[in-house]
Order: sequence, then C-alpha cells, then structure tokens
Amino acid sequence: METTDLFTKLQQDSIDLLSHTHLIHKFSSEEQKKLSNRIKISSSLKTLELKDVHLNKYMLNVLMNDLPYNGSIKSLRLNNIPNLQAATTALKEILQFNDSIEELEISNIVDGDSIFRDIAPYLFTENKIKHLILKNISFQSPSLELMSELISTNKTISTLDISNQDLSGHAMVGVLKSLETNVSIKSFNLSNTNLTRENLTALGQSLEKNETLKVLDISKNSLFSADLVGLISRLKKLEEVDLSNNLIDRYFAAELVRSFDDKTQLKVLGLADNKLGDLGAIMLARYIKNTSSIVELDISNNHLEKIGNFLVKEALNLNDIQPCDQKVKLIL
Repeated sequence: METTDLFTKLQQDSIDLLSHTHLIHKFSSEEQKKLSNRIKISSSLKTLELKDVHLNKYMLNVLMNDLPYNGSIKSLRLNNIPNLQAATTALKEILQFNDSIEELEISNIVDGDSIFRDIAPYLFTENKIKHLILKNISFQSPSLELMSELISTNKTISTLDISNQDLSGHAMVGVLKSLETNVSIKSFNLSNTNLTRENLTALGQSLEKNETLKVLDISKNSLFSADLVGLISRLKKLEEVDLSNNLIDRYFAAELVRSFDDKTQLKVLGLADNKLGDLGAIMLARYIKNTSSIVELDISNNHLEKIGNFLVKEALNLNDIQPCDQKVKLIL
C-alpha cells in the first residue's frame, strides 16, 4: 500500500491502522510525520481498531501523541494486544484530553486487569464514554471493587460489557449491588462469567430498585432454574433478557409466567439452548398469547417434539392483541 492510500483511508469512517503496521514502519520519518498530522486533524475518522498485533514504536506514538488531538473519533477498540500495558500512559492521555470518544473497548488482554486499574480514575471523571467493553481481561477483586465504585458514581456509561471471564468471586456481589444507585446503564452484558446464585440474588435485589437497566445478558452461565428464583420476579422490569445457553427447564417457565402481570415491560426473551421441553415451551407461548409486551421469543434447541412445536405455534397464532395482525417473532 502506498503512503497516499493510507492517507486516503483516514477520510473514511473507520480504519484498522495496525493492519498496515508492516508498511508504516517502512515509511520515511517525513511520511510518518505527515500521517501523524493527518490523524490529528482528521474530521472523518470515527473508529480506530487495534487488533491481534504487537504494538510497535510508531503505533505507541500514534496513541500517545496523535489521538489526544483528534476530535472526530468516536470508537477506540483494543483487542488482543500482548503488549498493551506499554500503552497505559497513552490511554490515560486519551481519556484525559480526548473528549470525542464514546466507545472504549479493551478485550482479550492478558494484563487487562492491571490496565483497567490504571485508567479507572479517568473513567470516574465526567467524560463522554457511553459504551465500555471490558471482555476477557481477567478481573481480580481490587478491580471489581473499582468497578463497583464506577457503576455507583458514573452518569454517562449506558452500555457495560464485562463478559467472557470468571466473575464468580464474592467481589462480584458488590458490582451487582452497585446497580441499585446507577442512573445511566441501560445494557449490561454478563454472558459467560460463571455467575453464582449469590451473584444472581444480589442482581435481583438491585433490579428491584434500579429504574434504568433495560437489557440484560446472562447467557452461557450454566444456570439452573433454581439459581434464578431470586431474579425471576424482577425480570418484568426489563425490555430484553438473554438467558440462552443455560440449564433452564420447565419449572423456570412455570415460575416466570406466575411472576409477570399487565405491568410487564419485557419485549424480547432469549431462551435458546436450554431444557424447557414441550411443557415449558407451551406454557410460555400460552402466557405470551395473553400479554401485549413480548414481541420476540427464542426457544430454539430446547428439546421440543413435533407436538410441542405444533402447540407452541398454535398458541402464538391465536395472539390477536398485536396491532395490524402482527405476530410474535418466534424462533424455534
């Protein structure tokens, strides 16, 4: 790729600069300076993704000295970078001086936990970060304590994703309890985090008081129906819940339909890859027939027989309360 081609890329909405690292390091110092200046003044660069690479000296310079100047970038994604620890100071600079970034992702980082501890103070301050993604960074207790404080005090983050890591320790209880006072988070992803019954009880207690959260993902946690007892009645306050890839059976369906009422706000319910069986699926479908809120139900891969599929479809086809004869979107 010619230098001019890379400059042209900066006029597009997004660019993975690191895919061109092997060419960037061959640029003359004058060309690198020109590229740095273009990054600083670009008004079109919206997304910068650094993925699956080892940061070289030039890219560290881009993070440290160029991005803090840029006023157009909205999303910074750092994914699977072995030496990201070397860029901690640069991240602090970006968070402190760049007020255009709305999405920050730090994912699949071996030492991501220590990086989070270093940059956390800059997340407490009033900035524009709305979407915070910290997947698979091996959170430890001290970092979870910081996360609890962040959730309690931050008023800008609307999407929080801390999925794909072991959060089964007691410190996670504090994180979930901090949701009680949070007024900004609308979507919370806890997929594949080894949640315990203690965690779910704390989450249920927080949902009792929280009026902001609308989307919750607790899929892939090997949860049994009994684990969800303290949470079920609070789910009706949410709009979208993903419980797929767990161990939920027909008893969950029975408790679920008993807890919901005409004040239920739930619109999308994901229960794929569980163990509802015919009885559980039919019971859910018949409940949905009598509620106006749910518009999508995913019960695929739940060990349904032909009769179960037939009765579920029959129940939902009788749903005559949807406007313009629209049916609930059913995924079997």
